[in-house]
Amino acid sequence: MWSPWPAVQAAGRFLAPAGRYYPDLLDTPVEEADLVSAAMAEIGRGAAWVKVIADFPDLAAGTDAQASYPAAAIARLAAAAHQAGARVAVHSTVPGAGQLIAVGVDSVEHGFGLDEDAIRAMAGRGTAWTPTLGALLALRDAPGITPQRRRRFEDSYARIA
Repeated sequence: MWSPWPAVQAAGRFLAPAGRYYPDLLDTPVEEADLVSAAMAEIGRGAAWVKVIADFPDLAAGTDAQASYPAAAIARLAAAAHQAGARVAVHSTVPGAGQLIAVGVDSVEHGFGLDEDAIRAMAGRGTAWTPTLGALLALRDAPGITPQRRRRFEDSYARIA
């Protein structure tokens, strides 16, 4: 039935390993072995979506973003979530996001590393994309950023803007 009011869907907590997301937003770290059970717990509490931090910088080490979980682990999570009637959103900023599309995620948040093939695959599967250009611009212009990282952000912006 149509309604003029917005619909709210619960997304549960962020799923990420220790040190791979903002500490104030990461309720409890989730290691690879516990990824599916953590997602199922969120779904059991009413989440229609689970959000996986598929890649993020190692905050303690100060390194650039890299995969938080292997694609195979995210594939297992996506299969279990879909079986339970839920969807999967992934935070992804690095190249190679096409493998996340291939394993069945339903939405890519940021997606700075998406290429044309991945976007075509998303269109074919009906995968959503939230590019968050504002976040990319804020990172690109952040004080103290290394020239190498600034260039990577500029390249990402040029590719998706």
